[in-house]
Amino acid sequence: MRIPRFLYVVVDCIVMCFYWVSEEIQEKDAEDEVINRTSELRKLSENIDKATTAVINAKLSLESSIRQTQREEGVLGAAVNT
Repeated sequence: MRIPRFLYVVVDCIVMCFYWVSEEIQEKDAEDEVINRTSELRKLSENIDKATTAVINAKLSLESSIRQTQREEGVLGAAVNT
């Protein structure tokens, strides 16, 4: 018994629709995941900003301490040489 050609076309259409629906579901799931993680990502961003600020402040403090130490070494060296 020979299968009519139009049935192949119908089956192809059904398969294509299945793939399309599957892709739409995956895309929707991905969007939902992003929405669900927005607050978590926002908090992570805030924590990164705080850590960056802390590192910058520590670096500035260290540079200031180094300059102060160098000044004191200069004063001490001058006192020793006199």
